[in-house]
Amino acid sequence: MKEAMLYEKLPNDRVQCYRCAHRCLIADEKQGICQVRQNQAGTLYTLVYGTVILCHQCGRLLIHRSDYSILENYVQAEGRCPNCGTPLAGVGMGNRNPHIT
Repeated sequence: MKEAMLYEKLPNDRVQCYRCAHRCLIADEKQGICQVRQNQAGTLYTLVYGTVILCHQCGRLLIHRSDYSILENYVQAEGRCPNCGTPLAGVGMGNRNPHIT
């Protein structure tokens, strides 16, 4: 894991994350609302730095991300792997969370 940026250390091993508008106050061993940053003994770490997503059928690289940034995205517009055409779960399924617009 890599230490996150944009946070403040607080007493009692708590941290406040400033990465987004939520400004999460995160207790030790807990994650922020985004679930991609975790407090470990008063230090905030990113859980997704350098993460890659591969096609479960053929193994081709689909998405390479660094924290919130997507560095490479090979997913086809219709939500399929460009190599083997496998439909990808969660892609093109519409917005299932009424709180997200």
